[in-house]
Formats: sequence, structure tokens, C-alpha cells
Amino acid sequence: MAGRNVRMHNPTHRFDTSAETAPTSTPTVVWSHEFQDPVYGTAVWGDIVYVSVGERVVAIDQGGNSQWQINTDGVVDSSPAVVDGTVFVGATDCVYALDAATGRKQWRFQINQISSSPAVVDDTVFVGAANRVYALDAATGREQWSFRTDGSTESSPTVIDGTVFIGAAYRVYALDAATGHKQWDFRSGEVASSPAIANGTVVIGNKYSHVYALDVATGREQWTFEADGENPSSPTVADDTVFIGSGSVDDFEGHIYALDAATGRKQWDAQTSGWRYPSVTVVDTTALVGSNDSYVYAFDTATGRKQWDFETDGVEVHSSVAVVDGTLFVASQGSSAPHLSEAKNHRIYALGGSDRSGSKSQLYQRCSECGASLSEHDDPSFCPECGAKTR
Repeated sequence: MAGRNVRMHNPTHRFDTSAETAPTSTPTVVWSHEFQDPVYGTAVWGDIVYVSVGERVVAIDQGGNSQWQINTDGVVDSSPAVVDGTVFVGATDCVYALDAATGRKQWRFQINQISSSPAVVDDTVFVGAANRVYALDAATGREQWSFRTDGSTESSPTVIDGTVFIGAAYRVYALDAATGHKQWDFRSGEVASSPAIANGTVVIGNKYSHVYALDVATGREQWTFEADGENPSSPTVADDTVFIGSGSVDDFEGHIYALDAATGRKQWDAQTSGWRYPSVTVVDTTALVGSNDSYVYAFDTATGRKQWDFETDGVEVHSSVAVVDGTLFVASQGSSAPHLSEAKNHRIYALGGSDRSGSKSQLYQRCSECGASLSEHDDPSFCPECGAKTR
């Protein structure tokens, strides 16, 4: 991938979390930032969190303050990707390249019906839209190729070893990344989730409760797992285990599964009161996932035992949890629906914990008002310099 300073998270853009830690007990709020519009996704690069919010992209600094925001020509309902100082993001009918420091638009490419998050590999931006997959030059936005699928492409692409893997309508495709030529396809049933690749296997779920493992070279089915409920989330593969969520609209009950990546055998099944999940983030021995019951959950990766849960001031945690330097970034969507007793806030949280090993993150060491250091004080919930509340 072009650029090593890639820190982002969405269903297919997972940075390396092998050196990260996560709280093993309920975290505390380092800072939070409220929005007037729904929050759809996040990406982290350096000390800045980039957030998809309504019809905007907003850059938030390490104190929770807005650095810049840029309006787009449509709803940004997917996650950004940040590579080498450029933010790539899709908004309804356009893909944008934005300067990560200023938000200035570098280019935009007009296509239809984008809900796919872009992937950036070898100076090329790959994205799905309507019934096509596009490859765009990352520097100019010029189209390199496009491939017509058999229907709506809601899935986000995963690009490994010169091949683009993506789900569209009723098939999973493997495309040559340089030319767009189809290498194989697999009839999977309707697909909205995004594929995960590990150890020569493509793992993906369809909307009808099935999880498939396919041979990366041929597309041949290796195993199938049937979940309780529909709409499996995009899978995550870590330490030879597939982590995936699924749930039932009828009884509002959800499941987080750990499956053996080689066989599809269920290792454990943890249940929650939510039923719709983003992809699971795995950090060390902790699996982190948000749900549409407003909570973020942490499970032990070996046993499925719940380590903690955190309730957001919203209705749904729509995007995956990002982890950088031991700080968790969680986007929560709110609602002002009349059936709720009170309006719920759209908000992004930075969450930390006192039990983390290693050095403390700069993300929670400084006051957001005056910039004073908080790391030398026993109670950093307020700033001793200016008196500002920091939690």
C-alpha cells in the first residue's frame, strides 16, 4: 500500500492492531464531540480523527475540537480512508480527495449511488457504486477502469496481492486490480457486507444469515456457516478466527460469533440485546463491537466472556471501533424520533482506560481548552490550569 502512515478503520480498511492495547474494564470518556447530523464512519491519521457526518467530512483534533469541515454534494454514509496526507471519501454521487491538513478539495470524481468505503492501494482508489466497481488514480481522480457487476454494490472492496475482492447484489467477485478483468465470481445470495482475507481464504456474509469461506485463487467454497438471524456484519479474521455479528429483527437479539477460520466450526457465541453490528475490531485478546442498542461491547477473544460494555448517548453505534495508542474512537448515531422519551445525540467518543499498559496517549494528556498537560495529575477530569472540565 502506498504510504505507511495509514491509520484508518472501516469494514475493509483495518490498520495493524497487533501492538495496540484496549481497556479490559469499562472505559472512561476522554472527550466527546456532538454533531447535528448522523455520524457514519471514522478514520484516524496522526493526531486527527476524520469523521463522516451527514453531508460533511469533519477533522477533530486530539482534544475533541473541530479543525476543519468540508461540505460535500451528498450524504457521506461510508468511512473515509486516509493515506499519505489525503482523505478519500465517497458522498452519494462523488468520490472526493481532500487535503488531510486543510480539507481543501484536490479532486472529485462523479459516479452514482456510493455507499462503499474506498480502499487505496498502490496509488489507486478502489470503490463500489451502483452496479460498478471503479479504479481511480489516487493523484488525479482519473478513471483507470470500471467493472460492471450484476447489481447494487454496497460492499466495500478489499485489495490483496493484486486482486480486488468485493460483493455485489448476488455475487462475490475477484477482479484483477490492474485491469479490472474478472478472475472469478461466486453466487452467494444478496451481499452487503465486505470481504475479509486471511490465509488464502475469502470470508464474507450474505443478507440471509450465511457466512462463506472461499478459496482466494478459485472462488471455490471451502465451508459455510449459518448464523441465527440475518444481515451478518462484515467479518474480521484474527489469529485464525473469524469474528462476525448477526441478529434477528423479530426478537431484537444479536449474536457475536467466533468461528474457526479453517473449518467454520463455532468456537463461541455471545448474545446481546442489539441485532445489527459493524465489523468487529480485535485488539490483543479483546474483541470490540458496537450495536444498534447504543452500546459498545468488549468480549474475550478466547472465551466470548463479556469484559465490559459502554453505553453511548445515542441510539446506534453504526461504525467500527478504531483503536490508536490505546484510545478507542466510537461513533454513535442519535435520533429525535417522537417515540423516544428524549432526543438522542449524534456523537463521537474518545474512550480510555486506567488499566492500559504502555505509554499514555497524547489523545488524553492535554486540556482541550488551554492545552495544559494533564498527565502529571492524579485526577485529569478537570484542568488545574484553567478549570475546564475534561471528561
